[in-house]
Amino acid sequence: MLKYIVSVFFILSIFSSNCGNKKEPCAIFFPLKSDVRLNFISYVTNQQNEMIHPFEYFERRYIYTDTIGTRLIHHYLEQNKLSAFYTDDSCTIRHRIRVDLSALAINCGFVYQDSVYLTFWKPVIKVNDGVNTKWHSQVDTNFSVKTPDGAEHVLRYEFSGSAQYKGWTEVVVPKNRAEKLKVRQVDWNPSKSFLYDQSAEDTLFVQDGNTSDYFEPQLGLVRSTSDYEVVWKDKPKAFRKSTWELYSVLSLPQE
Repeated sequence: MLKYIVSVFFILSIFSSNCGNKKEPCAIFFPLKSDVRLNFISYVTNQQNEMIHPFEYFERRYIYTDTIGTRLIHHYLEQNKLSAFYTDDSCTIRHRIRVDLSALAINCGFVYQDSVYLTFWKPVIKVNDGVNTKWHSQVDTNFSVKTPDGAEHVLRYEFSGSAQYKGWTEVVVPKNRAEKLKVRQVDWNPSKSFLYDQSAEDTLFVQDGNTSDYFEPQLGLVRSTSDYEVVWKDKPKAFRKSTWELYSVLSLPQE
């Protein structure tokens, strides 16, 4: 009798384990349709919910796909800038991030003649381990700048973040005010970037906070919200809340 009970318990344990690790379908980042335009609205507020940056509207549209090795890289246009993403064999989506380091340096009082960018592939959603899948992203680089009097300084930029796939939820975006969209949620907590002057051993800029991203099965990333603190050298700490979300979808006639 004891042997029978143990056997039943073992079978139920396997069944429960398999149910708990149910395979998630792959998410999408953006629809690969040349006749579709996704329009978004974005804005930034402070701790008092006052508008810091007014409403901005921007469009995303798919351009083309090319191949690097066996990997399909999908390119899209946003605000006249080309960006890209790809999905690997484990359904992880990686988005190409481009950080304007020279702009950060100029804001800190340095002189920079030529633009310099840091480009890296950031994993934006992973579902291979089901709900509560976790991952980490980190990148850093050093670059040289000059002060107005010609002295050379070496600056270090770093981004790091820890993310977790939270599963399915519902959100409301301007496109669908009358109904909620069923989406998958990814939380980045924390998400931090900083700029450090290695020559002067001085911190110039820190942005530290958390972000939530929402992926709809057919439209991809439809909403992103961030709460963060920004500190520039010799300036008071500032709290910011940024939001961008899907405003409308346009289907253009086929040529």
